[in-house]
Amino acid sequence: MQVEWFRSFTEGANWRSLSKAADKLSLTPPAISKHIRQVEAAYSSVVCLLA
Repeated sequence: MQVEWFRSFTEGANWRSLSKAADKLSLTPPAISKHIRQVEAAYSSVVCLLA
């Protein structure tokens, strides 16, 4: 797992918003979403669900 993936996941969890996490990390919301999917794949499980 890459550090950027984990950072995206933790920022998304901290802000409870992919858009805010993306702004904080200077990324796009789809990039944050992709990083979260990569974290999920690395651990072979769903690590977060966003409503």
